[in-house]
Amino acid sequence: MLDPDRLAPIELDVSELEPPEPLLEVFKALCQLPAGHRLQVIHRRTPYPLFEMLALSGYHHRCQQQLQQVLIQIWPGENADPEALARLVSAAGPCE
Repeated sequence: MLDPDRLAPIELDVSELEPPEPLLEVFKALCQLPAGHRLQVIHRRTPYPLFEMLALSGYHHRCQQQLQQVLIQIWPGENADPEALARLVSAAGPCE
């Protein structure tokens, strides 16, 4: 498995967005993620549904609470499939 600390971060702040926008913005960013990079997401809460979608699509993540925000690092695994992630996101429908 890749060491995410060796990947260049691309930051995405979704902390001011209302559901389902954070999920959609993370999805868009992952579809455009260049090789050798990881997505570093700043969120205001822990997005548990996202973690399941990432795992089912071959992505890895690491999450840590920092003061009043959550920092999530996401990087592709060897079998990462952005198209599978797209199908999961579109099937999830609107979030509350």
